[in-house]
Amino acid sequence: MGGAVLISHYVKQPSKAARLLTAKHGAAVARKYALQELRNARRARSRIRFTFWATVIAEIDADAPPALSPKDRTVVALRKLH
Repeated sequence: MGGAVLISHYVKQPSKAARLLTAKHGAAVARKYALQELRNARRARSRIRFTFWATVIAEIDADAPPALSPKDRTVVALRKLH
């Protein structure tokens, strides 16, 4: 099957779908996949799919650690030197 992901709006619980995607691919790739599905739902004019994937993205963002900005990375690197 290659890299196919078998998550759809039929999973019913967006939080379960978010956990499955994050566990299988990591937060960044899971969010990218969910954003693509959100665009597909908008294109298909499916309110149910759109709401599902918007909720999945919110769940992934809530569970993922905040990304470090370049300034924060510099501070962390300087702390490691001392």
